[in-house]
Amino acid sequence: MISKAPKHLLRIHEADGIRTIRLHQNNYLIGRDKYNDIVLFSKTVSRCHAHLIRIPTSRPAEVCYRILDGDTTGKLSTNGIAVNDLSCKIHDLSNGDTITIGAVTISYCIEMILPFHQTQLSAAANLQQVEDLSATCNPKVTLVKHDIPEKPQTDETPEDWEDDLPATTLFRR
Repeated sequence: MISKAPKHLLRIHEADGIRTIRLHQNNYLIGRDKYNDIVLFSKTVSRCHAHLIRIPTSRPAEVCYRILDGDTTGKLSTNGIAVNDLSCKIHDLSNGDTITIGAVTISYCIEMILPFHQTQLSAAANLQQVEDLSATCNPKVTLVKHDIPEKPQTDETPEDWEDDLPATTLFRR
C-alpha cells in the first residue's frame, strides 16, 4: 500500500505564467522584497505583505496553513489581503481558496494522494495476466502477421541495394 502526506501548493498567477510553490516549511514571508521566502513581482505588493504559518489540525499528521496580513511584527500591509474576494486579516486556508495580495492572485491547493493497492490498480486498469513466453520464444520469429519477403542473396554491392529504411537509420562506414 502506498500512502503519502498531502501536498500543500500555492499557484501564483503572474503576467508571464503560473508559478507553483510546494509548502513544507513552518513559516513563509510573502512580499515584494527579495529576502522573502515567496517573492511576488508587483508594485501593488508591500515589501513584506503577508505571512503563512503552518498549524496542526485535530487529525494527527495533518496540517493546514493560516495566512496573516502584514509582517511578523504586526505591521499591516498597505493594500491588505483578500481570500475568496473577502477582505481579511487572518484566514485558515482551505483547498481551492483564492488569495489576492495587491494585484496578484494566488490559488491554494491540497493534492491528496490516496492509498492504492496493486490489486485495485489491476482491476481499475482491467489488466490481464500475461504468460511467460521466454522458454518458447524464437528470436528469429516475428510478430507480424503477413510475410515479409527477404532480399535474395546476390553479389550486389551495398550501393546497388534498395533503401528500404529511412535515411536517418542507414549507417555506412
